[in-house]
Amino acid sequence: MKFKITVINGTSQPVDASSVSIGVEAQFDSTRAEPVYDSNGPCGGGGMSTATILPGRTFSYEAAYAVGAAPGEMQLAFQPYFGGDKAVYLGPA
Repeated sequence: MKFKITVINGTSQPVDASSVSIGVEAQFDSTRAEPVYDSNGPCGGGGMSTATILPGRTFSYEAAYAVGAAPGEMQLAFQPYFGGDKAVYLGPA
């Protein structure tokens, strides 16, 4: 399953996108979903995204995860820095 992830910097300081993309926790139907690293293939992306996101700006990147063939529920949890609040996506996949 491939996702387009958009990070919105609502702070007054620049944010390093790699700090957001490296600590993603992914689950499909309550089981760990492994990232797919396919930089030149149809899944695109995978791994760390590098960019500086200025205050008030956004940055989008694509990430793919290995999931089951049947529809299920996907959960992605993002934590931009250790101990910080998490942003969680929960929805169908």
